[in-house]
Amino acid sequence: MADSLKTRARVVCIRCHDRKVRCDLSSRPGDTACRHCQRDRVPCRIYIGARRRRVQSRVAGSDRFAENVSNSPSLDVASSGEHEEASLTNSDPFDTSSATVTAPDREQVTERDLAPLSHASSAPPITALACPGYFGDQSVMSLGPQTQTGCDPATSPFDVDAILKLTRASSIPPATLQNALTDLYTEWLYPYVPILGRKDIDQCGSSLLLRHALSFAGALVQRPGRYPSTWTPRDFANKIKTLLFLETEKNIFNVLKAFCFLSCWSQGSPRDATLDCPWQWLATAIRLAIQLGLHRESIHGNPGVGGCTRQLWWFLFNNETLQSACYGRPSMLQTVHFDVRPPEPHDFDVDDLKAKFFCSTTRMCIILNSHMNRTTTYRSITTQELMSIFASLQQWLEQLPEELRLFDISGSRHPYQFLTQVTHVVYFTSITLAYLLPGPHRQSPLFRKASFLASQTVFRLFEEILYRDEVHHLLPIFIWVILVATVAQVSCCDETSEEQHGVRERIEIGRLILVQLAEKHPSASLVLAKIERLERSDDRASIAQLVNITPDIPSCPPNSEALSTTLEQTELLCTAIGALFPFPESFIPRIDSLKAIPWNSFGAIPSDQGLWSLDTMNWTLDWFDLVGDLLGAPASSLPTAAPSVHS
Repeated sequence: MADSLKTRARVVCIRCHDRKVRCDLSSRPGDTACRHCQRDRVPCRIYIGARRRRVQSRVAGSDRFAENVSNSPSLDVASSGEHEEASLTNSDPFDTSSATVTAPDREQVTERDLAPLSHASSAPPITALACPGYFGDQSVMSLGPQTQTGCDPATSPFDVDAILKLTRASSIPPATLQNALTDLYTEWLYPYVPILGRKDIDQCGSSLLLRHALSFAGALVQRPGRYPSTWTPRDFANKIKTLLFLETEKNIFNVLKAFCFLSCWSQGSPRDATLDCPWQWLATAIRLAIQLGLHRESIHGNPGVGGCTRQLWWFLFNNETLQSACYGRPSMLQTVHFDVRPPEPHDFDVDDLKAKFFCSTTRMCIILNSHMNRTTTYRSITTQELMSIFASLQQWLEQLPEELRLFDISGSRHPYQFLTQVTHVVYFTSITLAYLLPGPHRQSPLFRKASFLASQTVFRLFEEILYRDEVHHLLPIFIWVILVATVAQVSCCDETSEEQHGVRERIEIGRLILVQLAEKHPSASLVLAKIERLERSDDRASIAQLVNITPDIPSCPPNSEALSTTLEQTELLCTAIGALFPFPESFIPRIDSLKAIPWNSFGAIPSDQGLWSLDTMNWTLDWFDLVGDLLGAPASSLPTAAPSVHS
């Protein structure tokens, strides 16, 4: 017995241990695999016995989460020996390849034993679930100790090497291109998607998935045709999806960030129902973030979790809010469902213009999310709700940092800044969307004029971006913004020839921008077709029907609060609308016309003003796809709108 113990191998691999055969791994210091694994050409990994494992009890709240995340690996499968050592600290007691080695064990494992054993070829797919899932305090699943179960990750149903070779997912672009794409991300996409700080970027070399994600992010804001044909956004996206499918990334937060970047771009038309689209990638990212507990404030700011988690959560919120408004779909995230504090500039590595832009955009998306969710109730908006929206928009504008303002306190225009332009594009689009909420306020000439001026200013801001050749830095969501502004311009303009001429010029600006965006984003071609169809239509009454008809939405029920507006409320509404435009007339022509329009609470306006059908008040934000269907139909085939309950 003593002799057998002396000759017993001190280090064995998992495969030999399971097969109960002698393993010569410890006697092969120059090789990365034992003779059995080398002969069978399979990965060879050290087996860690049960007595070396440490099963940790579940700790309630964020302390438990941070403790596990601090032990989670942050490197990819193709990294150095430190990565393999880090992977031995996972908390899954049934993961024989990632069990914890404790110091008091009788058989100590040396640095030679912890060295990578399978880096000569690609490592087998390893589950990314190194962090524990979040259980709410009210769930019975949070009671008692948490015993994790799982299968042996060393066994893979796929030939990972063959798949990586076939898809070229393991190939990386030249260093010069990587550096250029990294700079493009930090300069142009980071203000929208600040999920990779400088420290994360410096560590991207240890994660193949994160490296491709960073290159993909830079390619999204690169001018089309400026990159090699083998390194397009589509190529990077396909590599990312391959690595996600193979589960080669151990760091679950890197996986989450990859999902976030995929949710920023679509390689198909938004009309197609498919799993490979931004809507689906965003939903997956949101669910993974909730599974990690990022919807709880107690998680953020903990050193064990890492940086940028707050920005990551609010990026998901902003992206989901804008996509839901674009497609007219129910929102998956509402502020009442989480308690995460909105980001502040001091949460960023550098308190600069980019940090202030993201914080201001987040505050605007909170406002949008609040009044966009009112459309799901299919009822008219009340006067108090309108006042609340206007007060929120006015407060947002007053709290806007000086660096993001168009004008200084004396009324002089600040020098051009791309992020300043985009900030105000979102602001004026929010005014237009508030007008488009269901209710009798849309019949008011004052609201119509406010919507017209807001959409007019959107095109003014886009025009400056176009002439400075920065269109390719716009994200796909601004394609929808152009469509919103176009519909408002066509629908709210007066019958004067001068105003109609101005509308045609603004639509042409939008068309030029869409032509450039269509080179990268297929959805731009769809919106471009919608706008061109609108321009060719000679029947303006048909255009009104196209915008107003929603055959699959129930009629808005009567709302007595929406119809009862006192004289005092009328004056407050007029004042609130005027406060939304604190800009000189040199910037917004005919801004003074707002003061000359009387407010009528019941919306009784002459029939020759505007294009909105007064008999159909069931218009909601589901028009992105609906208008596309009806625009392709001849005007004679359009359905007749049913009388509204507000008529």
